[in-house]
Amino acid sequence: MLKNKPSTGSGNKIRMLLLSTLLFLLNLLPLAYFPLFRLGFEFTKYAVFLFFGIVFLFSGAIYLFKNQKIEVPDRKILLPLAFLFLSYTFSSIFSIAPLTSFLGFYGYFTGGLVYLFFLILVFLVAVQFQKEKKIILQSIFLSAIAVSVIGIYQYLNHFIKTGDYIFRIYSTVGQPNRLAFYLISVLPIAFYLFWEEKHKWTRLLYWDGFFFILLAFLLTFSRSSLLLLFIILILFCLANPLKLIINLRRVRPAQIVASILFGLLLLIFSGVMFRSFPSTVQSFTSSSLNLRLAEWEGVWNASINREPVRQLFGSGPETTYFTFFKYRPVVYNRSPEESAVGPGQARNYYLQLFAGVGLVGLIIYLIFLKNILNTAYQEGVQNKLNQAIFWSLIIISLHGLFYYQTAEVMLMFWVMAGLVIFGEPLKIGRGLRKLSMLFLFSTPILLYLIYHLVIADYYASTGRIEDLNKSVVLNPYFDIYRRDVSRYHLSEMLNNKDKDKELADQYYFLSKKAAEEALKISPEDIRNVRQLLLLNYYAGVNLDKKYQEENLPVAEKLSQITSTDPNDIDLIGLVYLDLGHPDAALKYFQMEKDLVPDTRGVYLHMGEVLKQQGKIGEAIDSYKHALKLSPNWDLAEKELENAQNLLKK
Repeated sequence: MLKNKPSTGSGNKIRMLLLSTLLFLLNLLPLAYFPLFRLGFEFTKYAVFLFFGIVFLFSGAIYLFKNQKIEVPDRKILLPLAFLFLSYTFSSIFSIAPLTSFLGFYGYFTGGLVYLFFLILVFLVAVQFQKEKKIILQSIFLSAIAVSVIGIYQYLNHFIKTGDYIFRIYSTVGQPNRLAFYLISVLPIAFYLFWEEKHKWTRLLYWDGFFFILLAFLLTFSRSSLLLLFIILILFCLANPLKLIINLRRVRPAQIVASILFGLLLLIFSGVMFRSFPSTVQSFTSSSLNLRLAEWEGVWNASINREPVRQLFGSGPETTYFTFFKYRPVVYNRSPEESAVGPGQARNYYLQLFAGVGLVGLIIYLIFLKNILNTAYQEGVQNKLNQAIFWSLIIISLHGLFYYQTAEVMLMFWVMAGLVIFGEPLKIGRGLRKLSMLFLFSTPILLYLIYHLVIADYYASTGRIEDLNKSVVLNPYFDIYRRDVSRYHLSEMLNNKDKDKELADQYYFLSKKAAEEALKISPEDIRNVRQLLLLNYYAGVNLDKKYQEENLPVAEKLSQITSTDPNDIDLIGLVYLDLGHPDAALKYFQMEKDLVPDTRGVYLHMGEVLKQQGKIGEAIDSYKHALKLSPNWDLAEKELENAQNLLKK
């Protein structure tokens, strides 16, 4: 992180430690996957990144005592960076969910304040290693090869077992689209290493690696990333028409063959992709694209339909999930018995920033991004390695329009951004030394906290109640662990409702305690409201109606959060139905019917309401409609028979 003095041996050792740590992080993070965590992919990468971040913090703090100067970016980079961190800090402090904004949304993690702090630290470390730039990029390249080989193995293993040639690989990244965007970001670096290498056998090795990365990228069958690749190729040709003509005269035979193979692979896999998906274009425009546009619309509406201060500074980093449901588009109700929940993160990084840190934070980030890209472009004019970095940064920047930034892609962006910045020497004063002392003494505490995070998630992955309780003790800040505890006790309550009512009551109270604690930790999280509502509903139906009566304020809270999710509306209607309030229940069932008219369950429930109101004939019609949608449905047949018997009487 710091500029070494040649005369200081210990300083050089720390510098080498920093470089080794950076290389190890770049190699390990994309490959990090540990199935014994509750989230094998995302949480593993989160824990790995935080651990290495603490190592950087510790090493840098020591190095401050060994040197008189450090390299820092110039003001046009440093000022936007500082203001970006301040914007995140301000938005996190006044967030609607401060814990989530600080630590990250469970399942994604990459947008929280803590994560940004360590990304900036990685950026400042990368600034110090201009001379080692190629080694760092080779490390990124090697890691991408390893990820690609694992993905290709997944494909071959699936094909041999099933004969199905359409299988979307995900490798160690965990999801095909995420993998595609990670690999496409590495392609310019991979292509540069192959194209510029002069040694015959080394060039062959680079070509093999490039081929593996490209092949794995295509096997993700990611349409949006393939579209992005074509956009980048067009932009590259438009930006370098004269260079391309001149360089074609000097091209080597191996490069010609490689270029032909590259083009053939793109054409073949593009054809396979669009043949393999029936009516792909129609499907893409009518389904996938519509759903994504609706998601963006929902996040946009949640971002602008709030008080002015929230528009400026956001609802807090990583809080998209909490604000989305009030504006959840009806297109999310995709099929009669299925509805999409909603985004933990918007599949548009810039929209995600606007929602989280507001217009101020978004503008600051765009200024920072513009200055980084401008610097990379200027450096790329004189240095082809920087030109490759520039195109990787362009891909990552455009990738943000299609998806949120994953852990692998964010790490690449901040490292590459640091590699194109030539730092200016900054004298280490007393203030910096005091800050380094603070960092130095905080590292044991941070390591202890990381240990608790890791062990807690490991315990939570087992599903055993004794381990779930341990996870709550070790990490009391993640409400999801308490929600898991509540679900466990709810399951035990239902298992014992007919065997031992007293024991079932005990499980109810344990489940309720955990659900209320989860709601207290994160009152904006709709999942916590649902859990408490569901618990009280089942307890009211199976144990005692008084539990159902406690559900009315919870049902009211849920109805204020969402008005377009048929599952939530149906549950609220069932609460009122079980309490003997048919008019209120009918109101919600009618809302559900308007949202998803072909859902069998709503006609069953409306039939029960009509039966309670004494409208037996209309109830019979409703049951028949349910059976029309789902023939041979035993429950609907039974209710229809009961209604017909009532009509005869």
